[in-house]
Amino acid sequence: MRKLLLIMALAVCYFFGHAQSKEMELSSDFSEREIVVHTSSGNLYGTLVIPVNNELGIIALIIPDFGLTDRDGNSPQAGENNSLKMLAEDLAREGISTLRLEKREVSESKNSAIVKSGVRIEDMAEDAVSWLRFLKKDSRFNKIVVVGHGEGALVGMLASEIADIEYFVSIAGLGRPGYDIVEENLISQLASEQMDTARMYIEELKKGIIVEDVAPSLASIFNRSMQSYLASWFKYNPTVEIANLKANVLLVQGTDDLQVNSDDIVQLSAAFSKAKEVLIEGMNHTLRDSKEEKSGSKGENPQLQIADGLVKAIADFLKE
Repeated sequence: MRKLLLIMALAVCYFFGHAQSKEMELSSDFSEREIVVHTSSGNLYGTLVIPVNNELGIIALIIPDFGLTDRDGNSPQAGENNSLKMLAEDLAREGISTLRLEKREVSESKNSAIVKSGVRIEDMAEDAVSWLRFLKKDSRFNKIVVVGHGEGALVGMLASEIADIEYFVSIAGLGRPGYDIVEENLISQLASEQMDTARMYIEELKKGIIVEDVAPSLASIFNRSMQSYLASWFKYNPTVEIANLKANVLLVQGTDDLQVNSDDIVQLSAAFSKAKEVLIEGMNHTLRDSKEEKSGSKGENPQLQIADGLVKAIADFLKE
């Protein structure tokens, strides 16, 4: 499967043209620009943050979490929290540049790039590889890092292996295959008979087989587009993929994360014994201190700073 992904990445039809940039923000610590890269399948968008003092020459490609999570860390599920935007800006204050990528199905990229029906993990990895190749051509940077949050950690593993990246950071990365996660989540949502049917569908998708005749009660979960995504996700076991990396690896996990628990970092660490592990006390999945985060719809609080210790852990790892 890794060879197949490598062939796909090398044969990818996203031929990079020239990149355009538009200055978005300038502070005393960093400059922030939107980067647009023109490809044969549409434009890709990202936000480049460079510290005023760029002596370190380090840049991190930040890959967001599941679904419609945008480059800033916001999504319909997580609300407006700006977690990845704050992470990028805080890393800039440590002298580390970042590029936050926007997925093809989100925001501006959705309006200008070709969005395939049923996005796959491989599609995300291909775009990440394209961004990494773009960054490798920039003489301002001599150390390129991949930072993946949640699902972005798996995407980052695949991209790092293909692009031969030397530094990889997983923040709240899953340590279990996707089919285990899906089954675990559905058990609490479905009646017994529905769950039996869902397990049958999961088994088919694990084989790469799309289920044509889906029960109406499960159609919202196993529609054709979602099945395409799930079938691609189910191919990969994070513990297998991380073991194949030839990189320096940092695993970061929050103790109050309700979506990804401490068992996941244990499994990833066991698969990559040389990885450095950091547990951030009190940090939840939106990278905030759960005790400080205000209650409200979808946990929205874009002004609350990210948890203490996260930026330092990443900066220390990269500066070593």
